[in-house]
Amino acid sequence: MLDWSNKLLEFYQRLTTPEPLSVALFFVGLFCIFTALGMTEGINLKFVKVAAPARFRSRLIWASIGILIVIVGAGYSIRNPVYKPEFRKARIYAPVDVNFDQAKKVAADGADVYYLLQSGNIYLWNAGSSRLIDSGTNTTDIQTAGGKLWILKNSGNIYSYVKVSEGAKLDNGDDLFDFVDEGTNTKQIFSVGDELYILKEDGAIWLYSPLLAEKDADKFRKLKIDVEIDGNIDMMAGTASILYFKLTDGTIWRHIPSELEEKYSLTMIYSGEPVSDILASGSILYIVKSSDKSLWRYEEDELHLISGKAEARKFVENFDTLFFLSSDGEIYRYSTETKLVENLHNLSGTYLDISVGGRNLFAVSADGNIYKFSEFLLKR
Repeated sequence: MLDWSNKLLEFYQRLTTPEPLSVALFFVGLFCIFTALGMTEGINLKFVKVAAPARFRSRLIWASIGILIVIVGAGYSIRNPVYKPEFRKARIYAPVDVNFDQAKKVAADGADVYYLLQSGNIYLWNAGSSRLIDSGTNTTDIQTAGGKLWILKNSGNIYSYVKVSEGAKLDNGDDLFDFVDEGTNTKQIFSVGDELYILKEDGAIWLYSPLLAEKDADKFRKLKIDVEIDGNIDMMAGTASILYFKLTDGTIWRHIPSELEEKYSLTMIYSGEPVSDILASGSILYIVKSSDKSLWRYEEDELHLISGKAEARKFVENFDTLFFLSSDGEIYRYSTETKLVENLHNLSGTYLDISVGGRNLFAVSADGNIYKFSEFLLKR
């Protein structure tokens, strides 16, 4: 009953708050009907003169046309929702030196937004203000998860950063930064909550997790991968319950972790065209094919095409929405509920990187600026 009442309320709202075109069609239709009834003398403008119909058949035609126009106008109003999603655009960072201070990557974690500059400096933006948190250089990548910022240096060193009040110390007496890995040849870092997976160039995977660390013990645990594929892992993705591995031969394997001491029993889920990127969200795995950069969704052992026109270059997921960047720097949105892809033309610009924090979208533009996009519903 509640569902039907909501539908009737939406139907009523769409009729009583019509689009401008619907209003115009409504009055044109009424004019035709009034003319058929003899209440007007027809159209008597400077360049257009049409006399009111005198015969019954002509009046019937005018009345029919008028009713049809009114129905079309009402249908147009009913078809379109009362509230339309729009975006507010606000710049949160502008480079001072375009050759040195341009932003190149953004990573959001709720209301905290971290961004990496060409200089290697890392800043934290929150509630309209920014502060420098890392003045180091040679930073390759930054990622956020579980209230932490993970920092990968060109050397392969990895640090974690936890935001606390200015000048505060962590429980163990250390500063805000924690040295995670001094190893080299790090190919990828991938975080799930407090845990960090580290992929090396030789395909070995290490796990950093505070839950695994006892006092004065090694914080790393090497994941045991089946000998058949050990050393061939090219990329990782996953959630708290599922891990995915893309191998150098293009195949993708899935594993649902159990005990870390047990060998991984991997299941191959994809062996088609070569894949350039993967992203996991819940039970869904998003795949970008290398040949045409088409975006696909793997779910319940089936592969479905999302977009073949826009070449996907970078994607981020938030709730039931996937945002992805095309090769020409445009931002697209895909709804997992409606299965529809939308080009967000109103986010005018060319963008290099995107991230999602809460209900906000953050994007690095081609000129090194960072913008915050907040979606709201605009009543027509």
